[in-house]
Amino acid sequence: AVVSTQSTGMNAIDKEETSKIYRRACMVHLVKKPYIHLSWAAFEEERGNLEIAREALDHIDKGMPGLIAVILRRAGLERRSGNVEQGGDIMKLAIENCRGRETRDFWIMKYVTYLQCSCKDVDAARNFLQEQIERNQRHKRLYARLLDLELNCGATQPDSAAIVAIFNKILTSGLSVEEKAGFSHRRLTFLEEFGDDVSAIIAAYDDHNKNWKKKKKKKKK
Repeated sequence: AVVSTQSTGMNAIDKEETSKIYRRACMVHLVKKPYIHLSWAAFEEERGNLEIAREALDHIDKGMPGLIAVILRRAGLERRSGNVEQGGDIMKLAIENCRGRETRDFWIMKYVTYLQCSCKDVDAARNFLQEQIERNQRHKRLYARLLDLELNCGATQPDSAAIVAIFNKILTSGLSVEEKAGFSHRRLTFLEEFGDDVSAIIAAYDDHNKNWKKKKKKKKK
């Protein structure tokens, strides 16, 4: 568990002794135990010893690379310290170093959210997602996240033209017929809620009924 210096009422001597105990435990006895390192890092961060907190996290990250909890804590430490860009760099490096599609997807989504919410840089988040889509045009989750980004980018009214353009790109992508049919249906729902031009709504219904709805039925047969 994380030791809070505020809740325990430790004096300066107690804190220094606790820091020494943590260091000895992490550097000598429990070098492969991530949660004691996380606890040490939190203890030092709360005291304002950011360099020691970084040292604790770097030590376990080098000894056991790729641990999600450690990488998230490292990025969070930089964000809380005002080093928002460095926090993003840590997440981006996790994408580059990870193995396996599932883990890569996890870090892509985390990084996009970090750019959007912590960096307040929707353009960077959008550009990054578009780069990932260009690399893998059959990845449904990337398209879905791009749509979500545009719908929740902070504007009072979604940019209808930009979002419809994304839908149109999806419908000419390498996704399966079933996946495209699902996005076509989502396009109808979006236009009903936010569309300004009834002609565009009618055209979308015609396209869905003539193309995607029929293709999906044929595929099922």
